[in-house]
Amino acid sequence: MAIDAGVGLLNGMFSASTNYMKAQHTIANSSKFVTEIFAHFSALQADLVPYWELPLGKSPSTFIDKFLPDKYEANPAKFIEFIETFGTHFISRGHYGGVFRLSFNLQNQLRYTMSDTQIKADAKGTFFNILKANGAYGGETVKITESFKSQSELTEFYYGGIANLLKPASWKDWWDSVSGNPWLFKGQLEPITKLIPDGPKNVAITKAIEIYLDKAYLNDILRSAYSFISKAKIGADQVLTYVTRTQELLAQVIPDHRLVGELGSQVKEYIETPEWFYQAKLCYSWYPDGDGGQCSASDRLLCAMVNSMTPWYRDDTDQRGGGCRMKWGIVQQGLTPNWFNQVQI
Repeated sequence: MAIDAGVGLLNGMFSASTNYMKAQHTIANSSKFVTEIFAHFSALQADLVPYWELPLGKSPSTFIDKFLPDKYEANPAKFIEFIETFGTHFISRGHYGGVFRLSFNLQNQLRYTMSDTQIKADAKGTFFNILKANGAYGGETVKITESFKSQSELTEFYYGGIANLLKPASWKDWWDSVSGNPWLFKGQLEPITKLIPDGPKNVAITKAIEIYLDKAYLNDILRSAYSFISKAKIGADQVLTYVTRTQELLAQVIPDHRLVGELGSQVKEYIETPEWFYQAKLCYSWYPDGDGGQCSASDRLLCAMVNSMTPWYRDDTDQRGGGCRMKWGIVQQGLTPNWFNQVQI
């Protein structure tokens, strides 16, 4: 869930612009979900030497001159060795500083007692309460609901700076040390070929990098496909056809770049659950046709999140007159693709 903290901090612990990054990770086939909040302290921004003034360096230059032919096909192994030794990109601009990351491991059951808005508010409140306790935030302490506290596991992470964060006064020591010991948390990458003189070897290295990245992508496709097959109850036969196509492309010295992209898109669409679907619910609404004590569910609406079961419900039809009238529905709030409207049970 996206969480916008939207409040400034004191003591320069984070940059004046207070750059917040938000991320949510849903754990498939699990009873938990994770919400994370990041805050950055920008100690400095460095524009490094422009690539047209930056020499490649003696070692990679010597390797290119002595071992790389003018064409990739002449010796693919040497081009792979070059890439694995010297990389594919370099950093031309960097943001350095400190990062504070707060990770909440939350029980899915929270979604039956708290709305997403309440969960976001408690996560954000916990974030600022920690900052306030350490002198980095001047706002009021936020009251956190007991259910959120009892059904969440909190982990703190710090990057950059030097401090023993187990000591009581460690926070000030940490943010005071960030400017002297910054951590690269954001940068602009440029291809290494910008440092290599134009000519046939530059063209060959550019081609080698594309092939290297394509094959890395194909190996990722294989890992995802095998993971799907190991857990899938349906669809494994189709994914096996993707595995065969992936292996055929990997066996080629130069896989077709277009086919690699097309295969990746097909596999992703087939095996990856879209993020919006994790907010889908299977719900039924019922009401008593007679005695009002029957059909007990919250607001007479019982919903299950993806990969979870509904809470227990009670129906006393056997002891009393009447019964329960019920309606089923697959409910998704927000934007969904057109095909979702055709889903049936």
